[in-house]
Amino acid sequence: MNCLEANPAFNAGRGASLNKAGEVELDAVIVDGRTLAAGAVAGLGPVLHPVSVARKVMEQTEHVLLVGPGATAFAVEMGVPILDPSVLVTPEARAEWDSIAAFNQTVSTFYNTERAVPPPPPPGHDTVGAVALDAHGDLAAATSTGGITFKRVGRVGDSPLLGAGALADNERGAISTTGHGESILKYTLASRVLGRMESGRSDARGVLALRSSPTGAVAVELEAMYARLDGGSGGAVCLDPSGDVGIGFTSSRMAWAARGGLRRARDAVVSGIDRTERTNPGLCEVVLL
Repeated sequence: MNCLEANPAFNAGRGASLNKAGEVELDAVIVDGRTLAAGAVAGLGPVLHPVSVARKVMEQTEHVLLVGPGATAFAVEMGVPILDPSVLVTPEARAEWDSIAAFNQTVSTFYNTERAVPPPPPPGHDTVGAVALDAHGDLAAATSTGGITFKRVGRVGDSPLLGAGALADNERGAISTTGHGESILKYTLASRVLGRMESGRSDARGVLALRSSPTGAVAVELEAMYARLDGGSGGAVCLDPSGDVGIGFTSSRMAWAARGGLRRARDAVVSGIDRTERTNPGLCEVVLL
């Protein structure tokens, strides 16, 4: 996760999006599937590795989530360097902010906002997330993001929230999500995917639920979120307790990679980014591993 946060191609740490005030506000979460311990930060000030601060919340406090100035003060207390924002802000992130700021100003001054057409989206960079299964059979998940460009100051998306941006439980699986944060929050995507993967449990009516594979669970829930929330796109990477991998997305692209897994050699690496041509733009791109 730290190497992804340091990579300016992604939207976490270096390369993070800027809020409406032109500032960096970072969100991250980490979850231990063995103990269900978790730590998260939201609205964190400029640090290179937000997920490391989230881990310190998990390991060094009795809390799960710290936000805003309190999260930044905690990072300082833990010896985490608070950087000059210019260290994290890339030319691409600044150009994206400038484009949206200019559009909003033009719309508010000259046009009816309901009829205006926003500038085309940039090539895009993603929230970063990871799931892992270790040699002891323990699962973990983590997600880290800079949010969305020109977000309202103080806005928190799905990424740092358990059950939305990430979740891990040795008895169920581990998942990290990305996409339209408000949709993922409303749909509690991480919880729904792991719930669909779980087997041997009865629902409120006493009906025994059948287990879905990680690939199937991701596909079904992403499609359902897209339909229920009028085009709320997203993506996810997940693992079940046996190490079976599931990856899918309804966005136009999602960078992903996996090493090992149930049906591959331990060190085999596969990756991708583009989706295939589909008639329905919401149809989930399923990566069979």
